[in-house]
Amino acid sequence: MKKVPEQLSYKKSVKVSVFSFLIISIIPFFDDADYDYFRKLRARYYSVFPTSVLYAANSVYAQYQIMDETKTERDQFKFNAKQSNSQKQIYVLVIGESDRRDHWSLYGYHRNTTPKMLQKENLIPFNNMNTAGYLTEFAVPIILTGIDPSNFLQHTKQKSIVSLFKEAGFETYWISNQTDFGHISIHAAESRNRYFFASDENRKTKNINDDSELLLPLNKVMNQPGNKKFIVIKLQGSHYDYAKRYPNNFDVFKPSNKTVPTSANDFKNKEIITNTYDNTVLYTDTILDSIINIINKQNVISSVFYISDHGEDLFDDERRLSQHAAEIPSKYIAPIPFTIWYSNQCKQNATYQIQQLNLNKGKKASSQHLFYTLAEMAEIQFQYFDSTKSLCSKAFIEKPRYIIGGNLKTFNSDSLK
Repeated sequence: MKKVPEQLSYKKSVKVSVFSFLIISIIPFFDDADYDYFRKLRARYYSVFPTSVLYAANSVYAQYQIMDETKTERDQFKFNAKQSNSQKQIYVLVIGESDRRDHWSLYGYHRNTTPKMLQKENLIPFNNMNTAGYLTEFAVPIILTGIDPSNFLQHTKQKSIVSLFKEAGFETYWISNQTDFGHISIHAAESRNRYFFASDENRKTKNINDDSELLLPLNKVMNQPGNKKFIVIKLQGSHYDYAKRYPNNFDVFKPSNKTVPTSANDFKNKEIITNTYDNTVLYTDTILDSIINIINKQNVISSVFYISDHGEDLFDDERRLSQHAAEIPSKYIAPIPFTIWYSNQCKQNATYQIQQLNLNKGKKASSQHLFYTLAEMAEIQFQYFDSTKSLCSKAFIEKPRYIIGGNLKTFNSDSLK
């Protein structure tokens, strides 16, 4: 049996490199997606080894270089935030993953994927919310900072809603089922208390963490001292591999990838993949319900905001797009679920805000508006507040909405195809 040589000769290395390049160059001719050749080639460059490694390494290096250069400015940033209410309060921001609004029965989907949210009292669903980023790496910082997508890198020079609440006297918590690297990491680090279930430490014992495991630290937080608490919870939600996102007893829509394996891009098995995806939505509905119930039991002024980072492609048309990697986002990536639950105590405390939320729930909104909406819901005052971007305000103004795509290029999210 021949051993693999420790090092290839220069001549063989050149041959392998040329052969690999030719293969990558030829593959787009066999891709029946509705794109031109060079766009297909770029997609292969981003996703096929070894060029994908070079692209990823360059991208990560560029990101961290920017974040390192802006660290001093970011550290010195202040909102000068304050809140006059001294009562016990809990505000929770739950960030979902790859969750499509049109796959929620709460918004009219034909399958009963969100039975618990349909029955939830004091819940306001917003039916015209679009994400401002096609990837988590871009979508989450915009949610956290309210930054305009056309000026995305500005977020590296300022702090997020975590620090806004911290300045206003809240104890801050970050509970995540994701790695939260890159652009997200600088804002996760603003929290005083952090729990990462997808960290390397946890992966030593478990490769896949169930979103229900996030409920344990949440319960612990409830038992900790403090009158004011702000908590960010990041889910795995509906991120691929869908079959790994929910337990067997939530395998309701069948056949699914729990029993019938398929590849991620297997268009011929679209029904199986969609069934599996819908099961993830069903499970997220239960996780969100559990979070709300935990908070509601505290009997204090409280609110739970839920928003997905972005949507997902599910072979919806002749382009046969899947997941969310297309550099020009499709119209299935932009629309996302956004809901706000509030306790009875919050209803008494924030009568005006809740009234305005109900009046604005059908208006065109962007995920960048969450920052201002959550701040006003909590009655936090700060120098950069813009009431025209708060859904809690009668001053809210509908404006053109934009989404970041590949290479930080922005697109009008209402004009996507």
